[in-house]
Amino acid sequence: MKKYLQQEDHDGDMRRFAHNLRNSMSVIYGNTQILEEYLGKKEMKKELKMIDKILHEIRKMNSLIAEELNESEKKSNTPILNKDEQ
Repeated sequence: MKKYLQQEDHDGDMRRFAHNLRNSMSVIYGNTQILEEYLGKKEMKKELKMIDKILHEIRKMNSLIAEELNESEKKSNTPILNKDEQ
């Protein structure tokens, strides 16, 4: 029973961590998209390439978070992410 409760605590910690990290990533992603639109209007090609790299890395981070949560889900047999959150 103690091990089960520890696993439940861990799963809850993972959910909170993922939620907080994804919220921050969403803010960064959204603001970067706004900056991308602004730079596109100014035809700042060098800067747009940098923005594209930032957006790519944010998408990669979101995928890594989803993968880690899915691995945790497999180990605990407890769904951590809804399918629409991935």
